[in-house]
Amino acid sequence: MAPPLVIAPAQLLQVLDDSSVNIALPSIQDELAVTPAHLPWTVNAHWTVNT
Repeated sequence: MAPPLVIAPAQLLQVLDDSSVNIALPSIQDELAVTPAHLPWTVNAHWTVNT
């Protein structure tokens, strides 16, 4: 029973973290002056660093 109680909150935090990055993408694009083609790299880099 313990593994689901540990995995479920961790998964929820990952989803919330990814959602916050996706919401911030327009601001990230404006601040860094990147094209829309580069934005998936931003999400991937954020996910890689935070896992």
